[in-house]
Amino acid sequence: MRSIPCPLQKNARRFPDHPAIIHGRLTLSYAEFERAVNRTTRVLLASGCKKQDRVGIADPNSPEYLIMIFALWRLGAVSCHLNTRLPEKALVEQLRRTRCRYLVTTFPNLLNSRRISIPRWSLEEICHRGPKTLPQAKTLKAEFALNQDLTIMFTSGSTDVLKAVLHTFGNHYYSAKGSNENIPVESSDRWFLTLPLYHVGGLSILFRVLLGRGTIVIQDPEEDIVQSIKTYGITHVSLVATHLYRLLQNKAAKTVLRGLKAILLGGSAIGDSLAREALRNRWPVCFSYGLTEMSSRVATTHFSDRTYPTRQGKILNYRQVRISDEGEILVKGPTLFKGYVDGNKILKPFDKKSWFHTGDLGEFVRPGELRVTGRKDNMFISGGENIQPEEIEYYLLQLKEVENALVVPVPDPEFGCRPAVFIKNVPGRTLDQKKIIRFLKRYLPKFKIPDHFFPWPDLIDEKDGKINRPSFIKLIPSA
Repeated sequence: MRSIPCPLQKNARRFPDHPAIIHGRLTLSYAEFERAVNRTTRVLLASGCKKQDRVGIADPNSPEYLIMIFALWRLGAVSCHLNTRLPEKALVEQLRRTRCRYLVTTFPNLLNSRRISIPRWSLEEICHRGPKTLPQAKTLKAEFALNQDLTIMFTSGSTDVLKAVLHTFGNHYYSAKGSNENIPVESSDRWFLTLPLYHVGGLSILFRVLLGRGTIVIQDPEEDIVQSIKTYGITHVSLVATHLYRLLQNKAAKTVLRGLKAILLGGSAIGDSLAREALRNRWPVCFSYGLTEMSSRVATTHFSDRTYPTRQGKILNYRQVRISDEGEILVKGPTLFKGYVDGNKILKPFDKKSWFHTGDLGEFVRPGELRVTGRKDNMFISGGENIQPEEIEYYLLQLKEVENALVVPVPDPEFGCRPAVFIKNVPGRTLDQKKIIRFLKRYLPKFKIPDHFFPWPDLIDEKDGKINRPSFIKLIPSA
């Protein structure tokens, strides 16, 4: 199959009145969504946008955002999804690196910035007003080639340097197809968009919903998430560890989340204490492992699995996985990205057999089931012994007083490096260092017990579910 009919256009013809997007009091049917995309596509044509142009988008989740990206794709243009929480200087650098021709936003500081030299369009202006004279609809595409360049998304930042990941339509299509075979989406289902569309975890929800003919409900930041689930009849929701922790503290959430069909968890390792509590509440949680380069998820548990395997899952269809001799997880298949964008070049970081080396460590628990054990590039050597930070963190998260923990190396004159740990306590609970050491000694050899203990820094942002280890190392004076 080299191309497929546009899933939005297909749904609009077969189910015109079915709700496609809900945002607060606004509901767009599939037919209305399709008409808005058609009109916006013609506005873009009249504004000079053309096939293969790269267009940066820096805006919060909204119906207009979804309309805009679909209109760009219809033109054969590439949407470049920019993190709205980055400072302006960083956004300008991402626009430069990706060679964007235009920027779409509603932020006044970006629309008026002197640092940005490319043309800027107001998202609201393009979607709701635009020029009076528009090209005819015959210019619109009714199908997508699977190899069509579609999106550029930046890796979420477990390292200092963010990479621009180029996905094709086929990458997103097969990612959603395999996901829906594990966690079905039906026409009566409503998936709550709580993750930003500049993350692949957020954008992938759009494709899953379209293939399942369901409804995407966009979260209003001012609305309570539990109340929104009740109000809009949510059936599916994607969460990161921070979301899960906050919901576990919410008494009203206990019965409300029990009524969902699926709670998809990802973004970072989920502590066993959080997993156990969620399962005790009989929440339909699904733990996942994925990466931007694989267009979202690679392996996921099923909500019928009640054994809280937070570090393992079933490998989804349309993904291939193998473990190297060094224990590294290698991936390929239809969901594997096209390459990294660097100006006008596309860098293809694949080995001779087309495998992508993830930098994650793992093992097969049984055929078709993957367990993630850590990060290859996080490992450090102390006195000749290998130390994997995730192993120490795993046991720290067993303590009911610990909400989060992160282990990093610090220089040591005798051993080269020694482990240091940042600990975030559960609010209202305290834990002294001696108790932590006694607990760790039950499971770990002495050389893996941290020498240094630090409180979790207030300025570290966990909203997206990702932890930037280098930023922690910089907070240690001796580092």
